[in-house]
Amino acid sequence: MGFFTDRLHAFPRYELYQLGIETGLYPYYRSVESASTPRLTVEGREVINFGSNNYLSLSYHPRVIEAAVNATRRFGSGVTGSRLLNGTLTLHRELEHELADFYEMPSCLVFSTGYVANASAIAGFLSRHDVAIVDKEAHNSLLSGVRLSGATMRRFRHNDVAHLEKVLAGLPAEVGKVTPPPSRSWSSSVTASRTRSSSTTRRTASGSSAGGGGAPSSSTGSSTTSTSSR
Repeated sequence: MGFFTDRLHAFPRYELYQLGIETGLYPYYRSVESASTPRLTVEGREVINFGSNNYLSLSYHPRVIEAAVNATRRFGSGVTGSRLLNGTLTLHRELEHELADFYEMPSCLVFSTGYVANASAIAGFLSRHDVAIVDKEAHNSLLSGVRLSGATMRRFRHNDVAHLEKVLAGLPAEVGKVTPPPSRSWSSSVTASRTRSSSTTRRTASGSSAGGGGAPSSSTGSSTTSTSSR
């Protein structure tokens, strides 16, 4: 066997993986053969769909499909470039303008998935001068954002307020702690905080429940606390 095969077989849960494959019970990377409806076909079997984030059933709504077909005829099957260069379509601008108007915000940026929204927003807001206190059960997208930012990460036990207070109390005195307005979302609070003053110390919250779903989104929620001394 080769080097990588040896490493794979040495993985602690490899035997469980093999057992799952052999018994047909391995739940991941199954091939879906129909639209993401409440009941869908997976490898020839009709099953109940508990894994989708298609909450409003819009992915197979006739008007949405028709709009997607028309957009494909005009713009092609992909943008073939990054948003920075040739990947920003008039469709992106229209959607972001309408979302900003709906939320009564000056502007909006749409991400392709919740995972990327969380990781990008947190990485853009924090820096190596900041401290992020994160619930131990927080979604990996939040952890990725903190790591990308270079901020110091501290963890507290899941939903354990007493442990969170202990972690906060152990921070250096010069690290600021300012709670964002409760009436706004996390991303709105970030925007407001930065607009008021770049030198204002702050503590913000970001979600642990947002996942890597396929719907365009921005980060929301309540389980990461960041503090800054800038």
